[in-house]
Amino acid sequence: MDLKENCTYVMHNFKVLKNNGQYRVCDHQFKLVFIGVTVVRECVLGDIPFRKYRFAGFADVVAGQFERGLLVDVIGVVEEVAFRQVSGKGRRVVFKLKDLSQQLLSCTLWDDYCLQFLKFLDDYKGDGPVTVLLSHCRIKEAQGISSS
Repeated sequence: MDLKENCTYVMHNFKVLKNNGQYRVCDHQFKLVFIGVTVVRECVLGDIPFRKYRFAGFADVVAGQFERGLLVDVIGVVEEVAFRQVSGKGRRVVFKLKDLSQQLLSCTLWDDYCLQFLKFLDDYKGDGPVTVLLSHCRIKEAQGISSS
């Protein structure tokens, strides 16, 4: 069965393991793991709130003050597209986001996300800024020297 966003489920026959993998979507110490006999059924529970974003502060990211391996959300205005590679292997776009305090953060989108982002920018006819919300981002420590 496919799980649908914003639905609730009851699960039986699954494992509870430590959440210590390389990429984690939350900082909870445990995760649920499906096994061959896991049973999942939809259960309507209307009182559960929608997802809350966990926005990382740009200044904290730039200063290296974040928990390694914890996936985060970021939101900002596109300042510039610094690099694009759309042909061949490893399609990617590197762009800078700016937050309300004018702090810049370099972001990279790969493959289909890269193509979707660039298509949006190419098709965009507005004259205002483009705001981007990225969810479940992996923070990679800066390498080399930045000129910004």
